[in-house]
Amino acid sequence: MDSTDGPLNSQNDGAPVGKPPSPTPADPVRSDLWYDDGNIILQAENTRFKVYRGILVENSTVFRDMFSLPQPPGDADMVEGCPLVRLYDSAEEVGYVMEALFRHRYLEPDEKMTFSVLEALLCLGRKYDIRRLQVAARKRIFAEFPVSLEEYDALNCEWIGIDPPDIEWSIQLLAIARRAGLLSVLPAVFYAYCVSDDMFGLATSNPMRSVSPSDHNTCLRGHHIMCGVQAETTFAWAYGAETRGDCSTYKRCEKTLNKYLITRFLPIAKDYGLESWSEASAWLHGNLCANCMKVAQEKHEAGRKQFWQRLPGLFNLPSWEELAKEREDMYVLSYLSHDII
Repeated sequence: MDSTDGPLNSQNDGAPVGKPPSPTPADPVRSDLWYDDGNIILQAENTRFKVYRGILVENSTVFRDMFSLPQPPGDADMVEGCPLVRLYDSAEEVGYVMEALFRHRYLEPDEKMTFSVLEALLCLGRKYDIRRLQVAARKRIFAEFPVSLEEYDALNCEWIGIDPPDIEWSIQLLAIARRAGLLSVLPAVFYAYCVSDDMFGLATSNPMRSVSPSDHNTCLRGHHIMCGVQAETTFAWAYGAETRGDCSTYKRCEKTLNKYLITRFLPIAKDYGLESWSEASAWLHGNLCANCMKVAQEKHEAGRKQFWQRLPGLFNLPSWEELAKEREDMYVLSYLSHDII
């Protein structure tokens, strides 16, 4: 016996005593995306995809550069006569990207993206510089979270190009935006998280998706500041008697506004800074005089615009003007993508 060998354990198939047997790796499985005449095989985790090298090269500068590097003779792994390329990404996300590239899935305007697809196209599209997929995914998320109040108000309750989960979507979207490096969607997503029931706990029903402690603390701080900011802007009309104009029923209106503040903002402060006048005034109709209603609406709408301008700063983000430049980058990507598609 060689001196470097340990004693053998007959019950362990020759493995040295004291060392557990190495786990046998599971055999790789074929994905549904397997072209018999494909000329390259990608493997992510335990899943393989047999696709066309030329299409990868046309759509991704990263794959183009990777395949242009000369390989030493006999150094490449081969499977069924095709080079094998290992990708260190989840098989699920690689599958979404391959489906989009080779079967044109998820890209039609009338086909909504799930959060899982959105994340894969944003993040792997960025990692592998697949500009067409980056642009498609960015257009979806930017449409849902605009950078102007006018566009924000034009949205209705329905999602446009994204199919969100039923619960905790703001938690998931915070994580996706952070991973994808998209800052311009964060003010509206942070706001949505603050007004949801998710903010007062880190726990979520999906253990793979939780707000980072840093972002959670940012939200808590933003919520605290927001309560004061909305009192100075959107709801300034409800706090200052001197701003109500000529009122013929002052005591009645004052009593109404005091009750309004107590009902809406106590005992737990809530975030309503972007609430529209129609929502904010629903309880006031018939309780405030016509003059106070008119003044309140004017001040609410003007204050709401001020609140919107201050929203990014509540979460330590750049101004809307700076954040909007990220949207300009998307159009540069869209233009450049024509060079490789």
